[in-house]
Amino acid sequence: MEVRELERPEWEVLLALLAHLAEADSRIDAAEVLELHGIADELGIEDVMSQLMRARGAVVTRGDLMAAAATVTRPEARQLMRTLLMDLAQADGERSGEERALLDELAAVWAPAHD
Repeated sequence: MEVRELERPEWEVLLALLAHLAEADSRIDAAEVLELHGIADELGIEDVMSQLMRARGAVVTRGDLMAAAATVTRPEARQLMRTLLMDLAQADGERSGEERALLDELAAVWAPAHD
């Protein structure tokens, strides 16, 4: 699956996940910004930072974020999002504890028992 194949509600969730992940360790590295711009290009989004801020504002808490993530039911969409999130978490050369915690929580939400 490719990013452009995500349905609108899925890419809204993806934007929220990316926004939360990008700020998880309280800093956004230049490599992370490049990664975000690459994803935005694939989605056809011109002003990615504005869209990320909007998505972050719409999904305020971690609980809200996980509830939104749970609405993504297509396995191929989940896998694509996992890959993009892992790429973003590694973009600066390290995955912080905060980033790891968010990814672990997401993995629990998307565990087969939740499908």
